[in-house]
Amino acid sequence: MSEIYDDQKRGRCFKSFFIMWCVCKIFSPLNASVPAGIVLMKEKAGFKFTTRVQPLRLAEWDTDDREMASGKTEKVEHGCDVNGSAFSSSPSDQLGKGNSNLKVLMALNTFS
Repeated sequence: MSEIYDDQKRGRCFKSFFIMWCVCKIFSPLNASVPAGIVLMKEKAGFKFTTRVQPLRLAEWDTDDREMASGKTEKVEHGCDVNGSAFSSSPSDQLGKGNSNLKVLMALNTFS
């Protein structure tokens, strides 16, 4: 996918991708001035979420995958059921107040 710098065009593009694949990782063209970990610790007091551990598996096995089949299995741990946002509410955070913030995109009705 080519880079899309217009936030509303990106939103429309993401919508069709979300509908088709249900999962999408979005890389913003802006860098956050406040790291997500700091936002979650300072702006959301008592923030907690559960994690889910899933075994890492291949969708299709190949003859070269013997080592993985007989070796140690790997696991992936990820956060799940996380409500809210890690975007900073600081007025100096360009990412948090910009249209790249998905909460702002939703408010702009980009996904309709």
